[in-house]
Amino acid sequence: PPRVSSLEILAQALGERYSLFGSEECLEECIRLRTELLELYPPGHPQRADSLENLAWALGERYSRHDYEDDLDKCVRLRTEVLELHPPGHPQRCSSLENLAWALDKRYARFRSEEDLKGCIRLFTEVLELQPSGQPQRASSLENLAWALGEQYTRFESGDDLDKCVRLRSEVLELHPPGH
Repeated sequence: PPRVSSLEILAQALGERYSLFGSEECLEECIRLRTELLELYPPGHPQRADSLENLAWALGERYSRHDYEDDLDKCVRLRTEVLELHPPGHPQRCSSLENLAWALDKRYARFRSEEDLKGCIRLFTEVLELQPSGQPQRASSLENLAWALGEQYTRFESGDDLDKCVRLRSEVLELHPPGH
């Protein structure tokens, strides 16, 4: 429908303007439009996952600026739903896992919840499993998981976490030989 298309185009433009210029008004209007769009994409609609992720992005941006807890919790809930819509084998599974992991990371940084940190580790582990040797994103997936395990080691002092962290960072180093 024309209204839906117009909403999508305007929300995208406002999000881009916010990214370029940091306009608070653009971000707020983007969130308003993304919320309206999500209501137009009920469960089962093929555009629902994209609409959820777009609103989660905007709420995450507002959280980063203003520290609104509610935005962060909504971002996690929306990205959890996106992941549910991208089951194993789905082409967007990897990006959905990473997006949810980073949302949990933000929440962990704020509240220091062990559950959020364990969720990050579980999600980053699955991302790494989807990035076999030779994949261009493997180094960043290794680094992300190593970071989360290092954070867990720092908090709980588990030698096993530290050993895994060292192994992963060693693999990252192997992917970046001298002169790389």
